[in-house]
Amino acid sequence: MTSKPHLVLVDQTIIIDRPIDQVFAFLANHENYALWFPDVISITSDPSEPHGTVGKHYTETIRLPTGWKKRISIPLVESNPPLQLATEGKFALLNPRMEYQLEAIDGDVTLLRWVFSSRTGSALGRALVRLLAGKALTDHAAVALPKLKAILESP
Repeated sequence: MTSKPHLVLVDQTIIIDRPIDQVFAFLANHENYALWFPDVISITSDPSEPHGTVGKHYTETIRLPTGWKKRISIPLVESNPPLQLATEGKFALLNPRMEYQLEAIDGDVTLLRWVFSSRTGSALGRALVRLLAGKALTDHAAVALPKLKAILESP
């Protein structure tokens, strides 16, 4: 039995005027996600585990569209420095997966592809995720990625 491919909710690419190693280091510390992504209130982790290490767990507190707060466990599931990172959150129904794919364009410029998807497998679950989260995540990405670029390109 094969599983369905992830339901991609956002797939966007940006160019960042910073070397790939610097971009990767910033993204590998998932606590930085709260600096640039809307409705993320805080992110904490065990400081004894190095950032960018597969298995490192983060606890993210987000504000839901209802206004309620929700804590989510988010482990880092893939890390291939400085080219790729992936997290998979433990959040019922959405089952989020976030991937960063990086490519050095030249010494000081990085191409970043950011993919946010759902690992939900059922047809009903996928329809609900698309309906309830699809537009909100696309709207958030329109704010978040320029903010990420500005943070990384600031002196």
